[in-house]
Amino acid sequence: MKRILIILTLSFFLENVVAQQGDAAYRDNAGLRGDAGALSGFYQTNNPINFPTGATSYWHFLDIRHTNTANNYAMQFAGSFFDQELFFRKTNDNPAQPWSKIWHSGNTPLPFHQWRSYIGNDINASLNDMPANSTVFAYYAGLNGANTNAPVSGPVTHFSGFDNGSYGMQLQSNYLSGELYTRVKNDDISTWTSWRRVLSETSSGNIGIGTLEPIVKLHVIGTAIIGNPSGGNYNENLRLPVANNDYSSIALGTDNNASGTVPGQWALVRNPSVMNNRFSIRHMNDELFSMQTNGNIGIGTVNPTQKLAVNGTILAKKVKVSQAASDWPDYVFDSSYQLPSLDSVSSFIQVNKHLPDMPSAAVVEKDGHDLGEVQKLLLKKMEEMTLYIIKQEEKIKEQGNKIEALERKLSNTSK
Repeated sequence: MKRILIILTLSFFLENVVAQQGDAAYRDNAGLRGDAGALSGFYQTNNPINFPTGATSYWHFLDIRHTNTANNYAMQFAGSFFDQELFFRKTNDNPAQPWSKIWHSGNTPLPFHQWRSYIGNDINASLNDMPANSTVFAYYAGLNGANTNAPVSGPVTHFSGFDNGSYGMQLQSNYLSGELYTRVKNDDISTWTSWRRVLSETSSGNIGIGTLEPIVKLHVIGTAIIGNPSGGNYNENLRLPVANNDYSSIALGTDNNASGTVPGQWALVRNPSVMNNRFSIRHMNDELFSMQTNGNIGIGTVNPTQKLAVNGTILAKKVKVSQAASDWPDYVFDSSYQLPSLDSVSSFIQVNKHLPDMPSAAVVEKDGHDLGEVQKLLLKKMEEMTLYIIKQEEKIKEQGNKIEALERKLSNTSK
């Protein structure tokens, strides 16, 4: 009906234009402005400018102008002398405004114009009833639960590309749940591919993959692979912005039907700025591992002040602490080393209640102690103790020699 009204309107306009203008005048530029002399009318040209793309040779042209001749607002129709195609545009003050083709019922089929209703069980059987040049068909398949060649009972839309039905795509939705399925067929495949469920979306906007009842915005049942092969920024595959409370987290082992903390749940958490944005691993509400933005790591403590802070016992088969060679106390055995006298050591112990160079109990309680440094100091004390023992041994030998000399002297005297 609309097409008939358009044709009648154009016919009425053309009759009036021809009556006033006579034969079609020549005009090459369809984009000519009103202030440059463009008038409403029916024209012809063999040098089309600002006509539909690819226009050459002779064309007809209908120009319906705005009453203000100083602008370029017009409704225009154009067509070649040599075919049945018709083009239309509204210039919108743009002389190069693109043209749109007006589809008609001539030799070319109108896209999406062939809709038909079909109710039955077997979609594939119904395809045999398609007429030539079919483009879109609507069905209701899988009636009464007999889902032959259909995954569910519900409406089906069929898109066909060629007359022989060798190419096609179908979409079907479940009448009750709204889930969507799709399958395709092309000339290289003798049969249709298997149906694939696309997505499920609830009225609240939750989308499910592998589930018909998504409870969050994206609910996936199955394994997800997230790739970003051409991405930058360390090829990030997953980005989790912070929530309104400035937290961002991934929950492991959570209850599908509940938010918050549940027994057995682990979480990877980016904490808010008031907590210096530290990263933590939590079990339930217990923060077991934390990492500060400066790289300090805490186990059993949330505010590590060193690169590794452990609040608890460490069990290890081996611990290596690196030391510079110049710091290692081999220098104690050097001939230039001044070994403290035992008298000075005794005086220091009486005043300070600990060995020289060693940290006091109060210092260790407050600041802890450096394992490598204390090990080095203990070795130094052992080496100094070794020197003291060697000196004592030398004195004992010297005294023994003197005693033996005195005994021989006394023995000779008594004779």
